[in-house]
Amino acid sequence: SWPDGATTPFRSEKATNWEGAFRIPELIRWPGRIKAGAVSNEIVQHHDWLPTFVAAAGDPDIVDKLKAGHKAGADG
Repeated sequence: SWPDGATTPFRSEKATNWEGAFRIPELIRWPGRIKAGAVSNEIVQHHDWLPTFVAAAGDPDIVDKLKAGHKAGADG
C-alpha cells in the first residue's frame, strides 16, 4: 500500500533494517556505459552522485566547495 508500494515485494520501508529500506527501484541511463535493458540487483550508494551531477552541469569546483562547508549568512 502507499507509500510503501515502491518497495514491494520486500519487507518494510525506509528507516528500518529490512530489505525494503535498501532495495528501491532506480532507473539509470548512461549511454556507452550501461547496456539498454540491463538489470542489476546490486545495492547502490547514491549520495556521492551530487558532486558528479553538479560538475556535469558546469561547476567543476563543487568538491572543493563541499569540503569547505557552508556558513549560514556568510557573504559569497
